[in-house]
Amino acid sequence: MRIRPRRRLCRRTCLSHLLAAISGLTLAAPAAAQVPYAEGPLLDIVRSMPAGSWQRVNSNSFSDVWTPSSLRPLNKSGNPTPSKIIAAWSSFAWDSNRGDLILYGGGHANYSGNDVYRWRSRTLRWERVALPSEIKYLGSNVYTAVDGVNAAPTSAHTYDNAVFLPLFDRYLNFGGAIYNTGGAYVRRSESDSTKFRRTGPYFADLSRAHSAKVGGTTGSHVKRVASYPDIVGARLWQNRDIPKNLSGQSQPRSHVSGCTAYSYESDTKDVVYVAARRSSGGTAMDLFRYEVGDLTRPGTDRITKVGIYWSSPSAQTTCALDPVARAVVKTGSNTSPFFFWNLATAGTNNREQRVSVTGSVASFTSWLESVGRQIRHCAMDHDPNGRRFMIWCGGGTVWSLKAPSPLSTTGWQMTRHRPATSSVPSGLVGTGLLGRWEYIPGFDVFIGLQDSRNGHIWVYKPPR
Repeated sequence: MRIRPRRRLCRRTCLSHLLAAISGLTLAAPAAAQVPYAEGPLLDIVRSMPAGSWQRVNSNSFSDVWTPSSLRPLNKSGNPTPSKIIAAWSSFAWDSNRGDLILYGGGHANYSGNDVYRWRSRTLRWERVALPSEIKYLGSNVYTAVDGVNAAPTSAHTYDNAVFLPLFDRYLNFGGAIYNTGGAYVRRSESDSTKFRRTGPYFADLSRAHSAKVGGTTGSHVKRVASYPDIVGARLWQNRDIPKNLSGQSQPRSHVSGCTAYSYESDTKDVVYVAARRSSGGTAMDLFRYEVGDLTRPGTDRITKVGIYWSSPSAQTTCALDPVARAVVKTGSNTSPFFFWNLATAGTNNREQRVSVTGSVASFTSWLESVGRQIRHCAMDHDPNGRRFMIWCGGGTVWSLKAPSPLSTTGWQMTRHRPATSSVPSGLVGTGLLGRWEYIPGFDVFIGLQDSRNGHIWVYKPPR
């Protein structure tokens, strides 16, 4: 999830972006900060919505643009649909440069395809970004894209690990539980070909999107039914391979059940806070700060540990950043719903702290129990204009959480926001909403994603 204040320095139509789009060249350095995309039919809809209301805005279904079955890699002997990309522990990222919702996922025992999709605010329609790669078996239950881990990622449960980098103009995913193994992105070890080591995360260049191209290299598409010689490679992906390129730096070991929060810190850097497991087999989550360096040189990236686990539950979580309070907040359990790291004391001894369950926070936990919800199935993002976190657990009710000043474990305030109209999303949450709820800059609304077949896009206009 991501927070970025509005800036007005350069639109996507500035010369550098135009030349890059025409020539296909890559910009190694980040562009100046841009105005978030906020035009077209979605803006008209948002302007007409009452505060506190919901509206479903997709004009076609996710299933309308699914990869045909003949071009999907098999899941063992089965051929499941891309519905699993939404249904199975999933997240999206909001491309604020184009006004698009970006979706990739699947993974573990659910779906082997790494196809990518987007919902476009300029048309209100779902599109396919890229066809999936064929997969190959490497042994030890590991499958990768047929053209290798540098060409495309394995499909994965993404939890709350998807984020967009507006300055470098890239989608970023840390993965989570990859297809078949349920673990991190991996590749063969250079020192011992019988072993595997971690790899990733992955960038995707969305300027290369094409519904009839495979996401990796030419020839990597599925040819099980026919050769389809007209399909070429979009070369959408870049593997940052931080276990190798940042080998001397403190790194997370697993992104299973993890979460991310974007931080806009200057016009020259994209920064992401990453809550992830400190060991492959453990459940304790530490907090890391990941800063992107040069687009063409992954070794210029930086990752540092800025917070440590102390007492939070081991369940799947979602997180967001309050840049004013300098707090990264993550969800916990129904009895201890919120924990935070204070970035003012960032470091390897910076323990997470539990938000005191008193007053309105206790009212929220009582509401969870009364409606039979688990906070591990909820989603959370930060509302920069309201300076509060917004929590959605399915249905029409949204709760806000406001940090105290100065930051402490007590004094947090929660408010229940009942829907202003009768049209609301369903209460179904499946494996968890997790990363399927995000603040949308420019439009100043939240978007939630539901229904694994129809891909319903729900817009929520927060009360001001």
